[in-house]
Parts: sequence; structure tokens; C-alpha cells
Amino acid sequence: MTSARGVQAAALLGGAACLFALAAVNAPGPDAAHRLQFGLLASGVILLAFGFGVGSVLRRGRLSAQGSLLTGILLLAAALRLWQLETAVHFYVDEGNFVEGILHLRTEPNIRLMGPFNYVAAFTWVYPYLQWLSSSILGSNLLALRAVSAAFGTLTVAALYRLGRVLFGARVGLLAALALAVFPPHLHFSRLGLNNVADPLFGVLALVFLTTAIRQKRMRDYALAGLMLGLTQYFYEGGRLLYPVLLLSWGLIAAWAWRGQLPGLLLTGLTAALAALPVYSTLLAWDISLVTRLNRRGFEADYWRNLLLAADGGGALWTHLREHVIPPFLHYLTLPDQGAFFYGGHTALILPPFVPVFFGGLLAALRRSRPGFVLLILWLALVALGNSLIEDSVWTARYVAAFPALALALGLGVDAALRWLSSRILGRGGNWQIGRPLVAVGLLVAAVVYPVGYYFGPHLTAYQTQIRPNHDQQDVVFRLRDLPPETRVIWITDDPDLWMPLLVFLTRYWGMPDFEPELMSPGEAQNGTRLDDLDPNVTYAFFVEQEDTVTQALLQARLGLGEPRSSPYRVPREKQYVLLLDLRRFPGLDG
Repeated sequence: MTSARGVQAAALLGGAACLFALAAVNAPGPDAAHRLQFGLLASGVILLAFGFGVGSVLRRGRLSAQGSLLTGILLLAAALRLWQLETAVHFYVDEGNFVEGILHLRTEPNIRLMGPFNYVAAFTWVYPYLQWLSSSILGSNLLALRAVSAAFGTLTVAALYRLGRVLFGARVGLLAALALAVFPPHLHFSRLGLNNVADPLFGVLALVFLTTAIRQKRMRDYALAGLMLGLTQYFYEGGRLLYPVLLLSWGLIAAWAWRGQLPGLLLTGLTAALAALPVYSTLLAWDISLVTRLNRRGFEADYWRNLLLAADGGGALWTHLREHVIPPFLHYLTLPDQGAFFYGGHTALILPPFVPVFFGGLLAALRRSRPGFVLLILWLALVALGNSLIEDSVWTARYVAAFPALALALGLGVDAALRWLSSRILGRGGNWQIGRPLVAVGLLVAAVVYPVGYYFGPHLTAYQTQIRPNHDQQDVVFRLRDLPPETRVIWITDDPDLWMPLLVFLTRYWGMPDFEPELMSPGEAQNGTRLDDLDPNVTYAFFVEQEDTVTQALLQARLGLGEPRSSPYRVPREKQYVLLLDLRRFPGLDG
């Protein structure tokens, strides 16, 4: 025992030393290879986890009869997140910033990983680094970017099982995990190469360890809760701000309710500070704001001053409540995404048939565990109130941290509904397991088929149009990969908002030459002047807006081009550019 404790103590010292070293190499001074920095981070976290006894915790948490069910749920979650991962949404949905990060990692070996990787996406380099590793294995494609998110999403399903089990029992844990596995918004963000989906994994694990620590009074779990909390600071800023407040509030409430050890909360805070040290020491050393995104997207100080001092009998305050405080709460139940580029669709986070299940889950939580009920209410309220501080307060991308709480409430609601249904069919006091065949059919239809069918059907159909307010420029670049490298591209469009920086990043990501199209308006093409100046010895490809049939017919008549070719990818027809070629110059494309 003494020897084991000595090994754990050495691991703790080694882990702390790694994190302090990572903080040091990210301060102003000599550079260090980003591979070394990531190695220090990974080593520090692993050593601390081992030193705090995570092995004992994992052994203590071994599953029994529920193991096969949880395994099936996780396989379902992974399959839904990986199926057509690259092709279902064949579009870089704000993932260009992460592509840019990968390109920098490829060419700049000494990037400081703890600083923000982009002026807009002001988060650490940890997520782009994981995507860089993924792209080195899977290739430079959308799959490599999104596989990291699919992994985080699937692991969060497993973590939510643990939280549901600790709070309400194993069956609720399984149902909550199933609810999150098929929850359309969580499915969606697990299938995009954005870091929003990362911090909920560590936030949920922090809640698992903290709840276990308070109930069982184990200091080891307090420390592991702090380690997980510290890891939430490396990803999306929303989670970075939410989880410390949530864990502090919940910890104090749960410690009072279950007579836990308040000194343990101090250990959680100290461990979290150690785990997050490299992030905050870097921001302070380089004089970077600790809340860059909030400063950029939130209301300015003058707004709050004018709101508080307005002499209109409370009219300005009511307007603020109506436009910015109430809508975030309604987004859970009735209000669709107002930033459709990220999630879109025409429903709120919870699909309409499941709204009664959600409220039933809250009621069941109140009856079964008042601290658990308080956690759900506190979790959802903090996310909504946090978003009320932002001008665009109903963008689903900023609610990802709330998805596990919603799924937990839905799991509770399904469990309550199944208990009620079973007792009605079998009579008062009937055994729940006797009705398992009926329960299985209801669970399959209500909890799996409907949300999955909705997401991959109506939701993605609507989303394909919502993310493309104009014609799909990215699709043009995708299709260039099938053309010979010497092809000259003429892009005939009136669209003044060509997103050239992203298009250039994509070609560099794929290892292609920088994209340099020749732009031509439909009017210039139709008057013939620009067409007369084309070099007959050059191979041209023309991309024309789908509905511009006049220009298409003119190109066919004057240049002898073949029939317009539509996109081979999943792009709404009205959002496409058609491709016209002289097939005599493209013998391999005449099929």
C-alpha cells in the first residue's frame, strides 16, 4: 500500500510538473515544438488522473447487467455520428477556421498551443491539434475534421450514463444516454468539425465525480472532478464560463443536501486551477482577454448603463427581457434556431412530441431526487441566462453545453412514462420487467426512430438550403478536384460575396494550387466580348448559376460545350452552379 501511494504521489508531482512546464513554454520567451507542448498536456492530465486514483474509480464503476445495453447504445451513438459523416452535409460549416489552424500546424512547428488559434475562434489550439492528428491519419478531408467531434459526442453519451446512474439509478442513466445518442441537436454538432461539442464531455464527467464525491465523501473524487473541470477550459468559451459556475453552485447545494465535505470543494477548485493553469497563464502573459468571445458578441457597457438608467418606467427593461432573456428559455421548447447557419431547422431544441416528456422528466426528478432536480434547473437556467448576455441570444451553437441536461430530463420522462404504462397494463404493483417487449417497442418508436428520422430527413433537407443562402461556392471548389490541374476556371456569377479566403484555405488543405478563378458576370458573357478574348489553346471550365439558362445556351452554341453538368454531391439543385466543358478536351469526363 505504501509503495502504491508513493507511485501515486510521484505521478501527481510529475503531472503538475508537466503542466507548469507547458505554462512556461507558452509564456514570452524561447519557442517549443507544438508536439512537445501537446505531449506535456497529455502527460500532465494522464499522470494527474493516475495520481488521483482514476484506476480505482474505473474499477469501482464496472457495469453488470447494464453493460450490454450501454454497449449497444454507444454503438448506436457512434454509428449515427459516423454515417455519411462527410457527405450528408457536404459543406464546411464554419470549419474553415479549424482548417486554417491545421494549415498553420503543418507549416509552423513552434506554435504556442495555449493561445487562441484564431482572432474569431478565440480558443486554444488543442482542438485543431486533434484534428491535425486526425487529418494525418484519415487525409485532408471533412471526415478528418469531424471524426474528432464524433468521438467527443459518443464519449459524452457514455459520461451522461454515469451521471444519470449516480443521480437517479442505472435505468435512468441508460435512458438518458439513449436520449442523447439520438438527440438531433447533439447528433448535429457531433457531426461538425467544431469544438462546441468537446467541453460538455468534461463538464458532465466533472459533475459525475463531484456528485459521487459529495455522496460518498471521497477526496479522490473531488480531485478528479477538479481535473475534469480544468479540462473544460481548453475548448469553447461558453463551456469554459459555464461549468465553473455550475459546479460551484451545484457543489454547495449538494454538499448541504447530502451533508458532504465542504473542504472537498476547495480541493476541486485547486485541482481545476492546476489543470487550467497553462490556459490562463498564457492569456495573462500575452495580455489577451479572458473572455474574448463574450467581449466581441456581448452587449457593450453603454448598453447596460442606458438600460439601468432609462427613465421610461421600465419599458427598456421589459424590452430587454422580451427580446433577450425570455427567448433563450423558449429555445428549449418552442423557438427555432435564429442562427440557422449552425443548426437551423424549424423546431426548438426539443422536438414537439417530446415536450411533455421533458416536463414529465422534471417532475420525476423533483419526486426522486431534489438535488438532482435542482441540478437540472440550475444547468438549463445558467445556459439560458448566459446566452441572454449576448446580442444573438438564440444561436443553437451556444447551447451545446445544455444538451446533456435536456437528454437527462428526457430520460427521466421516458422512464416515468414507461413505469406508468407498465403499471396500467399489468395492474398496480406489476413487475416492470414483465412488460419489457412492449417497453422495447415503445422505446424504439418514440426514442429512436422518430428523432433519428427527423434529423436525417426533414431537418437536413431544410438545413441544406439554410446554410446556402446563395449559390454554393464551396461546391465549385470540390468539383475542381476532378479536373486536370491545367484547367482554367471561368466563374460566371453576379454574386458579389465570393468567400475567397475560405476557398483558398480549402485548396491548400487538399494540397491543390491556390484557387484563382476568372470572374465574369452573366452580362459580360452574353455580350460576347469576354468570350472572344479566350485563348483557343487553353482548356476552360465554366461554372454558371443553375437558373441562368441563357448564358448556358450561349456557351453551348458559341463554344461547342457539352450539356450542363450538375453537382455529384448533396447540394440542393437551386443552389448549384452547373459545369460546362468542351468534352473533346476532357476525354475522361464524357461518361
